[in-house]
Amino acid sequence: ETQAVVSQRAAVLTTSLTDAQLALTVTRAFYDAALADRLLAIAESVEPFYGPAGSKQLFKLLGGHWGAINAYLLAKDGDNRAGESKAEKMLFVNAEQIAVFLSSANPNWPKEDLLTMVNAHAGLHIRQINEIYAGQYEQEAETWKAFVVNVNEMGDALAIGLAKQFPDKF
Repeated sequence: ETQAVVSQRAAVLTTSLTDAQLALTVTRAFYDAALADRLLAIAESVEPFYGPAGSKQLFKLLGGHWGAINAYLLAKDGDNRAGESKAEKMLFVNAEQIAVFLSSANPNWPKEDLLTMVNAHAGLHIRQINEIYAGQYEQEAETWKAFVVNVNEMGDALAIGLAKQFPDKF
């Protein structure tokens, strides 16, 4: 399915873009489609615990997360400082929404703990984008390591919370 989406987008774009623009656009389209698949998989992983409505809401929130990151990236690419600021604000508002949603679903996920993790995650996205645009590749490699640790810690915290709330399912 992902490949079909990329192929359709590429077919439409080949009529109006240069080769370089096409390559970048198809790469982004593939990444976006692959990312959407991952976000959907994450959201669907909570469905056995919180039902289709919980899964759908989490997918919407994760989409907002990616949307804010993408908005920041596009603003950065266009050297639009006001757009960067607006997108960064969107990212942290979305982090709050994610923390509120998850903490309301599971008493083992305190809102402040979740907010700390998701805000750190959002900040790492911003830092990574800025380092790449500044050509600070060694620093970005260190940021990536911190990002991986952050993602793993969030996954662990969520899994532990699920196991505590639903011990009969583990």
